[in-house]
Amino acid sequence: MLENIFISSEDCFAGETKDGRVKIGCSLDLHSDPTIVNRSIEFDEFVWTEEKGKLRDHLKLAINSYQKQYNVYITYIAMIGDVYRKGERFLFGRLINSSDNPLDYIYDFDYINVGMDLDEIRINYRSGEFQGDLKLYLMTVSKARRLTEKGKFRNITSKDFEAIQRGSSAVTVKKLKKGVMI
Repeated sequence: MLENIFISSEDCFAGETKDGRVKIGCSLDLHSDPTIVNRSIEFDEFVWTEEKGKLRDHLKLAINSYQKQYNVYITYIAMIGDVYRKGERFLFGRLINSSDNPLDYIYDFDYINVGMDLDEIRINYRSGEFQGDLKLYLMTVSKARRLTEKGKFRNITSKDFEAIQRGSSAVTVKKLKKGVMI
């Protein structure tokens, strides 16, 4: 269970009021609002892009802090965690460029929530039959070489992602005040 959810795709719906104004919020709230025309409620990609930007902003701060503290250059973000399909659990991992937003790699989702668990950022999502619980890890080239089999960056195996999980700390949030990460 996530504590302090600060990004939720469930809050990215828009609906038009009877007088033509647009309201943004949770789908359930909009459907229960008598001023909203129910057939106008839909997922809003622009609002979702803004929500996703919150994670990207935090990752920029985390990357800059890590680079300054350890005098290294972060090249990758490893997105690793458990994914369930029909009750079966398997390890999922993906190594992405450090300038990318991890949420851009979760397609055709039913929902995505980003929050904290013991100060670590976690991404929970559902996409059709799949349900995932992922953490993010900052990676330098030397760390990726050290933790992956044969120091490779392509065709990384599940053993490599397990090694990255064991040999790294997940990205954390230092403080959260009124939905704003510090």
